This record gives sequence, structure tokens and C-alpha cells, in this order.
Amino acid sequence: MKKLSVLLLTICCLIGLGCNSSSEKNTKAKPKTTKQAQSKLLPALSNEILLKIYNECENIDVTYYDYPVSMSSNAENTKSFISIISQEPFYDDELMKKPTGIMNYNINGDIFIDAEFYLDIKTKKRGYFKFIKDKKYYYHPIKENGLNVMFKPINMALGK
Repeated sequence: MKKLSVLLLTICCLIGLGCNSSSEKNTKAKPKTTKQAQSKLLPALSNEILLKIYNECENIDVTYYDYPVSMSSNAENTKSFISIISQEPFYDDELMKKPTGIMNYNINGDIFIDAEFYLDIKTKKRGYFKFIKDKKYYYHPIKENGLNVMFKPINMALGK
């Protein structure tokens, strides 16, 4: 049953990555909304890097800065963490001031890429990753189901 779940998750993520790459072309062709015209589109990771993380990541270490929570995923669970990364466009007016924590994505025993994550603690309705690779930043929103995953350890630490 566990293998079937991992296989289904893998297929869904790959389909999602494929769908998102074609929707990027459609997004570029659409006229910008007023908000988007005034905001700067922030860079995102390439599909190549996302696929490398998806295919080769062995574990992910997660540390929350202001909560007594840290966790690590094993190889089987990394894909579920990776699947919460959205490829929707992200704009500079959505940035938050203080990161909630950091995730280290490990390949071959070394940190391949880091991602600070930002969560709107008050509303619990938005969040994003700021990936750090070669001293450059790349931004991805956290999918809605991912917000639940990321807030769960906070709720547990607060006794909710």
C-alpha cells in the first residue's frame, strides 16, 4: 500500500510539473493584471533543478526558527515535501519580512539547495519558499495542501 501511495504521488507530481511548464507559456501570453503590472515577477527554479530535487533528494531537514520543532524526512517521504512546491508565478509584493524556518534538500549526503520558508502565521492562508542556490534566490509559493503540512508542527508545538 505504501509503495502504491508513493507511486501515485510520483505520477501526480510529474503530471503537475508537466502541466505547469505548459501553463508558464500561457501565463506569459496573458495580459498582466493591475497588481502584476506594478509588481516585479521574481525568479523561480528551473524545471531541471526541480526534477533533480524530485528524483535525487535523499532527505530533507526542516528547522523552524521560533518554534521548538525540527524534523527530517527519509527518502520515501521527500517526494511528499517536494510536491508542495507550486510553480505559480510569485511577485515581490507578496514577500514577507521574517522567515519561519529553513529546509535543507540533501543529495549524495550533501546539501544541494536550501529553502527558507515563510508562513503567514496570522491568517495561515499563504506561504512561500525562497530557495538559495549559488548565492541566488528563487521563489515558489507553497501549495494549499502544503500549508497544512507546514503549519501542523507549529500547531502541535502550540498545543492546538
